[in-house]
Formats: sequence, structure tokens, C-alpha cells
Amino acid sequence: MVKILQTIVKITFILSVIVGGFNASAQTNHALTATATHSGGGNPALGFGPANYNDGIINPFNCAPTPCGWGWINTNANIEYTWAAPVTFNKIVFYKDNRPFTSAVIEIWNGTSYVALSPNPFLSPIPQVDSITFALPITTTRLRFNNVQGTNPNFREIQVIQLASGSNNAATLAIDTPLAFSTGSNLFTARIRNSGTNQITSVNVNWEVNGVAQTPINFTGLIDTLGGIGSNVQSIQLGNFTFANNTLYRVKVFTSLPNNTPDTVNIDDTATAIYRSPLNGTFTVGPGGDFITISEAAQAASRFGLNGPVTFTLIGTNYNTANGETYPISFANIPGASSTNTVTIKPASGNSPLIEGNTTTMFVLSGANWLIVNGSNSAANTRDLTIKNYNTAGVIFNLSNDARNNQLINMNLLSANTGTA
Repeated sequence: MVKILQTIVKITFILSVIVGGFNASAQTNHALTATATHSGGGNPALGFGPANYNDGIINPFNCAPTPCGWGWINTNANIEYTWAAPVTFNKIVFYKDNRPFTSAVIEIWNGTSYVALSPNPFLSPIPQVDSITFALPITTTRLRFNNVQGTNPNFREIQVIQLASGSNNAATLAIDTPLAFSTGSNLFTARIRNSGTNQITSVNVNWEVNGVAQTPINFTGLIDTLGGIGSNVQSIQLGNFTFANNTLYRVKVFTSLPNNTPDTVNIDDTATAIYRSPLNGTFTVGPGGDFITISEAAQAASRFGLNGPVTFTLIGTNYNTANGETYPISFANIPGASSTNTVTIKPASGNSPLIEGNTTTMFVLSGANWLIVNGSNSAANTRDLTIKNYNTAGVIFNLSNDARNNQLINMNLLSANTGTA
């Protein structure tokens, strides 16, 4: 039950074009460690799957015969890279083939939802090879190229590059422990990385819990540069903090004064995490509520688990991407869920909300048990909740991985999909 929500700051970036190979000095291609997927397109069994996007092999442009080491996606589909731990990058390189993409929305995961980067969309008229260099480094666990335009675009490779940035730059990669909420004393550790061009021999590591400063750590030792002989990452023990039940804890860790000088890049100094005991009771979802989006509430249930029945009450009128909703809204196996400890999603009294999107899947219940989506805003069996998917190939609910004991009742389900089961 990992409860770490990394905070990402919205970045503006600089566009650049390259026409040949890529300079490999002092850089890491994080795409090689990502899991690549796409929402529709080339079949892996035929050699055109998403694994070709990040296999480290860049074949010649328009090579033959096919398959020739490229993957392709449907027009308007997306490509997603997912990492097990946060990565930092400041450049993306697209190696196109003979069906080049022309634009895409580049998005990063901020811990609760995808956030589009500027410019939106990214326009890419350059054939064969195009790239984006970010003005400041970006840290995330998920990267998505959404709404990709072109005629079934194909890619020989998509690299996600980390270049050394700044002279003295100490970055906080993640809060590694505790992984989960535990009542009592918990040891906190954080991972610090040298993202600059100078070796770091000292750095202050500061941390706060709910805005209250804890005793900082003055680390002394070698944190080598990216590409150096030694490691450029250091795990540091911060100290202990005692958790109590039914309390939300927001933890912030940030670096300062690498080599006893001002940090030259501040955007990557900070990482945050949220911890709390398992959920129990009623929570509002919508503007001004306990959770802003349904996807955020779903993530909380799946991460924090339950120690009693939970109801998510929909107080908003419209849940869509314009209001921050992200799809699919995913419920995994919810720790503590049972026939008595259920999770219920329903409209507030008198409210008739609309959940709408244009996506392949609106709700994913992957191994989720004891979830109730009840569209009635009263004790009667009225249908007051409407869920609409505008995608002609999309579905509203996808139950998989032995999802069971779930109820989907009292809803108006509207779909543009004209296919049959």
C-alpha cells in the first residue's frame, strides 16, 4: 500500500529540432527502464507493438522489409511510459518513421491525475527526428503522449533523456520510507540526487510534517555527477515521526545549499508525500470537497484502504477532464474492503451529476471488490447519475482480474459505441 504522491510543478519548455544522432555525453535515457503501452494500434504479435518505442534500437528511416523495429498507434490514441520509481528528465526525442505524427498533448502524472504541459498541443512538423528540451527538469512516474495526430503514426524510438543541469544542483527524488501508514513511530528516508555538473560533497536536507519543520540533516560525503564513476544518488535517513489514526499527514522534503552554495536549479529540490490511516465514513467529491475528482477518491481508497464502510458523495454537477477528472477512473483491490466495509459512489441529495469523457474506458475495476456505484440521489431507486462516453470505440465499465461483489445500479449509461458484445 504505497502512499506516496509526488508533487510535480507545471513546466514550460523550449522546442528544438535535431536532424541526426543524439549527443550521448552525460545523459541517461530513462525510456529504457519504462513500461511502454499504447491505447490502440500495432499488434505486438506482428512486431508493431509498444515495446518498440523504448527498446533502445533505432533502425534506419523507412527501412524494409517490415516489421522493421517500429511501433504504431491509431490516430487520436495515446502512448504511455510508466516507471516503478520517479525519474527526472529534461529532453524527449522522437524518432519518427514514414507515417510521422504531427502533434500530441504531452502530459505528466502529478500523483493524482495527468497534467498537460505547455504548449498544448505540442506541434511537430519536422520529419524523421524531432525533440523537446525542457527549460527545467521534470520528475514523474508516468509520461503520456495523448491525442496523437497523424495517419496511424509510427515511431522507431521515443527517448526520455536526463541531461546534467546547473553546476550545483541537489534534487530530491522521492520520499522512500515509510511506504505505508503505520500508527506509532516511523523512520523517514529520502533519496537525493546530484543533477548538476559539479560533484556534491555536502548538502542540507530539510523536512516538514504538516508545515512544522523537523530537525534538518547536514549530509557530508560524495554524491557524484551523472555519468561519473561513483553514484549520483544518495539515500539519507531524516529521522522519526509518530503517526496517529484518522489524521492526514503531508510530508515535504527539500534540499538546500549543495556544496554550501545556493542551488542553481530549484524546481527539483522538493518532494512531498501524503499519509493517513485507512478510510472510514463519508467523503464529498467535487469542487470544495474532500476530494476534487472521482479519480482522486478512487486512488485514495486503493492506496489507503478501509477500516469501515466508505461513501463518496458527488457534490459536483459535471465531472470531466476540463474539471480535472482523469480517465480511466481506476479502482484496484481495495485493502480492507468486505461485505460490511464497502465503497459507495452516489450523488448528493438532490444532485443529478454528469460524468462524461471521450476515452477508451471510463471506469476500470481491476481486481476491485465490494464497490457500489449507485446513481440514486435518494433512498429510492431513481436514476439521477448519468455517465456518458463520447468515444465510438469506448466502454464505460471494464471489470477485470477477478473483480467481484460489485454493484452498478440506478444509472443512465450513454455510449457512442455502436458495437455489440
